[in-house]
Amino acid sequence: MIDFANQLIHPTDRPRALAVARHECGHYVAARVLGFKATKLTLTLLLPIGHLGGSAIHLHQKLDTKEQILEFLDRRAQILCAGVMAEATSNGVVDNVNAVKLMESGGGADQDYGKYREVVYLMRNIKYGDTADEGNYNGTLTKLGFLSGKRLSCSSKKSMNS
Repeated sequence: MIDFANQLIHPTDRPRALAVARHECGHYVAARVLGFKATKLTLTLLLPIGHLGGSAIHLHQKLDTKEQILEFLDRRAQILCAGVMAEATSNGVVDNVNAVKLMESGGGADQDYGKYREVVYLMRNIKYGDTADEGNYNGTLTKLGFLSGKRLSCSSKKSMNS
């Protein structure tokens, strides 16, 4: 299978194709590990050079309590981070600085970052809903590292409890 893919992918585009495949596998594996149904993993070649990746993650879950909602959102945030974490992994070690750059720089990862920010805002709204001052609100999230790009955390729960 890999030999066949190597024949189809232009040699100069193989490293990027591999990065996209790793990224999508990161989402898929994290979703499965965290209890979500993940059913589809795709890498589409756009000839002559280019590709798109995707993973189908089903978010349908019964959520009855505030705690269940927060736990769900935390797991979702981890899945959104898992793509860049997998993409930024080399020899089993995650390059966190590179993961943050990937998350914020463009391509598909910037969509993950936008969703991640929304999830973090939702968690913040649920947990600290009585804080209406947007400046204070953004300041808190920046201080925690969620809006500053200073760190990428695969577990938003730890930071939200700070």
